[in-house]
Amino acid sequence: MRASLRRRAGLIAAVSALGLAPGPTGQAWAQEFPSRPVTFVVPAAAGGPTDVLARILAEGMAKQLGRPVVVENVAGAGGTLGIARVARAAPDGHTALVHGLNVATTAAFMRDLPYDIDTALDPVGLVNQGPYVWLTRRDFGVASPTELFARMREAGGQLTVGHGGVGALAHLCGVLLAQALNTNPVFVPYRGAAPAMNDLIAGHVDMFCSLASDALPQVRAGTVRAIATTGRLRLAQLPEVPTFVESGVPVLQLAYWNAIWTPRGTPPAARAVLTRALDATLGEAAVVARLRDLGGEVFPPSERTPEALDATLRSELQRWRDVARTANLSVQ
Repeated sequence: MRASLRRRAGLIAAVSALGLAPGPTGQAWAQEFPSRPVTFVVPAAAGGPTDVLARILAEGMAKQLGRPVVVENVAGAGGTLGIARVARAAPDGHTALVHGLNVATTAAFMRDLPYDIDTALDPVGLVNQGPYVWLTRRDFGVASPTELFARMREAGGQLTVGHGGVGALAHLCGVLLAQALNTNPVFVPYRGAAPAMNDLIAGHVDMFCSLASDALPQVRAGTVRAIATTGRLRLAQLPEVPTFVESGVPVLQLAYWNAIWTPRGTPPAARAVLTRALDATLGEAAVVARLRDLGGEVFPPSERTPEALDATLRSELQRWRDVARTANLSVQ
């Protein structure tokens, strides 16, 4: 009998070595996952637009998953610290990245990243999209794109533009505008959008290209002034504010989008559970209304799938790598 047991143990070891050991089936994964709280990593400071979005999603998806969903802020280095945190996490579905277009822009413009964006993440689904808003401090003294352009051309390097991280779209928004106007403002980096906005409100920087979700509350409160938006059409919540396109700067037609990813190698069944929870959450009218009030529109169901996210990321990587190459822009 001992010999028989030894033979059986040897067979199990051999099968395991071939990667054929019995394990949870896809159905078992779906039933067992999640087995503990899920962590949403946000590569930005608390209080910023991505953080607010993540907390809305965490609240809704926790109900769907039957487990708590906690938000962990990992700010710094243009968001790359948070991306790296997820890329290195165990690929079991319990750690996910809530981020957006900056995943592509930082990969295009920053060198020596601690991950390879082409192989680091698995897609869960797209969330929402919307434009940026070019803001000035309240007492900056311009009220239209024409006045802004004239001031930037005249003042040159005396003006400051805050942004939430080198290589982030808010930074590139300023770079593209400066190039279009042939001027050279001073770019001031912060550890996220929230501290950059705080310094704009306090008057420590002159301008900031902000996510609409972050800009709207401050514009409504009168603490900052909105000059132009980066959408193809005017923002419904700010119908009086023109677009850069209609103001003669078509290169500033930009839109952000947000999404969820897990580490590469996460079991498809676990990702499918997260995708279903995300889809159900985004199907709630109250969630759609909250995101719209922040200045973004939820992607329709057919456009927020993992496949759609994968295609979107590939397209954006190509676009911004082309921009970086053409403009000869890169950062350490």
